[in-house]
Amino acid sequence: MKIAKRCKVELRKDHLSKVAASSTKTALAELIWNSLDADATNVNVNFTSGPLGTDRVTVSDNGTGISYKDAESLFSVHPKMPTY
Repeated sequence: MKIAKRCKVELRKDHLSKVAASSTKTALAELIWNSLDADATNVNVNFTSGPLGTDRVTVSDNGTGISYKDAESLFSVHPKMPTY
């Protein structure tokens, strides 16, 4: 059985404004395309309802993904990374 590892994810200051500017459909499509890019043959999208409508959307797949080491470096903010 695989044991899940966690890594800290840091966001750029303008991340929330960029996310808010994109549509829900665009964000969901991007997550599905990421799964397909990782050679997934099975992509599951689950919607969880809450008191005000959809509370959570979970996308899971059987793709190859990225290694824990690569995830740490890809999702951490580095001083030399350009901001857009």
